[in-house]
Amino acid sequence: MKGVHWLLMVAAAWWLRQGGAHPVLGKCEHRCGNMDVPLPFGLDTVCARSPYFWLSCNTNIGEGGIQLQWGNLTIRNISVGDSTMVASLPEAYECYDQNGMLVNNSRLTVGLPSNPRYRISETQNKLTVLGCNTLAVVADSEGKFRSSCISDCSDNVNITKETTCSGQGCCQASIPKGLTTFNISIFPTDTNNSTSQFNRCVRAFVVVDRSYNISNWTLPSFEDVGNSASLVLDWMVEPNVTCREAQQNMSSYACGGNTTCKNFRPGYRCVCNNGYEGNPYNREVGCTDINECEKSEKYQCHAICKNKPGNYICQCPFGMQGDAIEGHCQISPWVVIVAGNSIYIPSSFIRWFIVDFVVDLMYALGIIIILYLVGVMPRNTSSEPQTATCPYSVPI
Repeated sequence: MKGVHWLLMVAAAWWLRQGGAHPVLGKCEHRCGNMDVPLPFGLDTVCARSPYFWLSCNTNIGEGGIQLQWGNLTIRNISVGDSTMVASLPEAYECYDQNGMLVNNSRLTVGLPSNPRYRISETQNKLTVLGCNTLAVVADSEGKFRSSCISDCSDNVNITKETTCSGQGCCQASIPKGLTTFNISIFPTDTNNSTSQFNRCVRAFVVVDRSYNISNWTLPSFEDVGNSASLVLDWMVEPNVTCREAQQNMSSYACGGNTTCKNFRPGYRCVCNNGYEGNPYNREVGCTDINECEKSEKYQCHAICKNKPGNYICQCPFGMQGDAIEGHCQISPWVVIVAGNSIYIPSSFIRWFIVDFVVDLMYALGIIIILYLVGVMPRNTSSEPQTATCPYSVPI
């Protein structure tokens, strides 16, 4: 970890000497293996917004593997839409023999590189425990912020039939807010017998809440431990500065065109405006308009679709009205239908003509008369007929 901090200090010094300029997109590689590395991140100090977004592409994995690394964490995904990063994280576990003796275990301690731009997401992660008669605690390095849960096995538990952790063979707990470091500790709740008649191992890990389905798992055995889980990190483009403060210096402002700046904790993020997509941190390109008419699977329109900047219009054909999005268009009541030698005018059209059109016309005429009477509109006030005079006299 000290080596990572030293590299960041060296990179920061180099970047400051360069004046903190925005990266030159045409000279940068933004892909590591099959994974995109979008701005503000980069694989070189010149290509990243700052040294704090500098990632490394590790090709020395063996068997042709490539990993995107941030410090000692392996990165699985970077999202600029919600400013999150998914990292691969090992799990903590303990296994006991039939006599209740601890035979295998692994503790978990995670510390992010010293950087206020990153936090462990308390909204998208959950402490998850698989096993019996166990208390698991997640806390920061000083023990100030902590959360825990207890998993019990009073009966023979089959968690493959469950959809959520209920405390029987599996439990979950929220992550404390604002964590940059944490460790997971496992404690048996039955001090007289650390083993269980149902299973002999316990697994505890932090995982993306939305991606975890308990029915895909079983109570752990010796062969099940030592896996990795996905941890979500929140990040902000700049810390300790609000959007209003950042926008006062446009040379260092991170958001591109068609974007919105949003305050996030003690810093800010960039997001695309509604109806736009792309990378909001790309200063040269910004976010581009979504052509909703070309994406009918997401933006429904079963009539006439017209794209607009940041939006779209879905309307029925001329002479029809109704729900164009659902495709329920019908002939409008004001349409005059010609059938044979007769002309049929719907009563609804007549009501509209009398109630709306005539009333509006009379209202407009009334305004004109009032303006005329009060003298706003010009009028001839002389009772004598006026004759035109010629400024020049021509002798006859």
